[in-house]
Amino acid sequence: MKKFISLLGILAILLCCFVIPVAALEKSDIEISARHALLVNLDTDTVVYENDGYSQCYPASLTKIMTAIVALENTEDLDAVEITARAALFKEFEGVPISTANIKSGETFSMRELLYALMLNSACEAANIIADHVGGGSIAAFIDMMNRKATELGAVNTHFSNPHGLFDEQNYSTAYDMYLITDYALSLPDFLPIACAKTYTIEGNSNRGEKRLVHTNRMLFSTDAQFGKYYMPQVKGIKTGTLSAAGRCLITYAEHNGCRYICVVIGGDYSDSASRYKTTYNLYNWAFENLTLKTLAEDTVPIAQVKVNFAKDEDVVSVRPGRSVTGIVETDLDPTDIVLTTDLPSSVDAPIKAGDILGNCVITVKGKEVATVELIAMQDIAEQSALVTVANAVFSHPLVWVILVGIVGLFILSAIAKAKHKRRRRRRRLY
Repeated sequence: MKKFISLLGILAILLCCFVIPVAALEKSDIEISARHALLVNLDTDTVVYENDGYSQCYPASLTKIMTAIVALENTEDLDAVEITARAALFKEFEGVPISTANIKSGETFSMRELLYALMLNSACEAANIIADHVGGGSIAAFIDMMNRKATELGAVNTHFSNPHGLFDEQNYSTAYDMYLITDYALSLPDFLPIACAKTYTIEGNSNRGEKRLVHTNRMLFSTDAQFGKYYMPQVKGIKTGTLSAAGRCLITYAEHNGCRYICVVIGGDYSDSASRYKTTYNLYNWAFENLTLKTLAEDTVPIAQVKVNFAKDEDVVSVRPGRSVTGIVETDLDPTDIVLTTDLPSSVDAPIKAGDILGNCVITVKGKEVATVELIAMQDIAEQSALVTVANAVFSHPLVWVILVGIVGLFILSAIAKAKHKRRRRRRRLY
C-alpha cells in the first residue's frame, strides 16, 4: 500500500528539510564573474549551485591538485628522500612566464617541500621535479598516472597532458570533475595541511638558500591591500590558476556552522584580477546565509506500522528508515513542502525479525524526489503455534461459519422435533 505522509503530521520524525538546488536567492541574484562555477556541500555530496559546471574548459594550474594526489599516493615518507632538480626539467619553461618558487637546477628538496612549493607558490618547476621523480625519470609516465587516477575518480571529462597546467588543448577538465578530484585530495591526510597553509618556509641547506612561500590565494589574507575585502575566515585556500585561455581560476574549501563546502571557479574574467575572489566570496556568502544542514530522517524513529498475520502476541510491526538521512536545505524552507511516501504491503506474515526489509520510503521536497530509504522492522514478531494458526485459518473462512451455523441450526431443529415427538407420545398415553 502507498501512504502519503505530510511531515507536519509525523511528530515522531525529527526532520526538517533536504537538499534542493536553489535556496532563498535565485541564481540571477548572485553576481558571478566566471564562465564556470560550482558550489558543493560535502556533507551530502550535493551541488547547491552550478553555472555551466559540466562543460569542458582549461583548468590551468588547478591541474597541480592532481599532481599532488599522485605524488602523495606514491611517496611513503614525504621527508625521507632528497630530490634533485635536474637541469632538463627547466628547459620547457625557457622564455615562458610561469609561476615559480625560484628553484634552481641542482638544488635538492624533500617531497614535502616540493609539495608546498607546488600548492602555495604554484611553482611549475616543482611540478616537473615531482613528476620526474615519481614517474621514475619519465614525466610522460607520471602523466599516465594522473589520467588513470582521473578515470578512477569518475572525472570522465578530464585529460591531463602535463603536470603543471600550462596551456595545451589536451589539458582539459570541467568544474565538476575538478570538484571530484579536489574532494578526493581532501581524503589524503597530508593534502589539507599543505594546500591550505598560508605560508611556509623551506629552510636553506648546503646547496640552496631559504625560500619563503606564500599562498597565491589572496582571499586568505585580511590585510591584503587589493583583495583583503574578500577575506572570509571560513575559507581555506587550495589552488589558484591563471591563463589567458582559462581565465582566473580558484578552488577553495570552507567550513561554516558544521557544513563543509568546495567551491570551484573557472574562467573568471581575465581582465579583472579580483573576478575569481568576487565569485567565490559571493557564492560562499549566499550559502552561509541561506543554507543549513539538518537531519531529515532518524534511523531509530518509527515511521509507520504494518499488520502482521499469524502473530503470537503483537499483531503489528513498527518500521523505521534503514539509515539516517541528512540534507543541506534552505534555512526558511516550509516543512509542509516535505512529503514522505511509504511503499509497504498491507500485511506481512509472522515470524518477523528486527531488521527485515518490509518496504521503502520516498522523500520529496517541493515535489522533487531527493532520497529513497528502505523501511525495516524494528522488533521481532513471533509466530503463533501451528494449532492456533490452523484454527484461525479454518475459522476465518466464511464457508466454515456457514457450515457451523447450519449444523447449529440443524441441531436446534432436531431438538425441537424431538421435544414435539415426546409431547405427542405423552398425550397418547393419557388417552
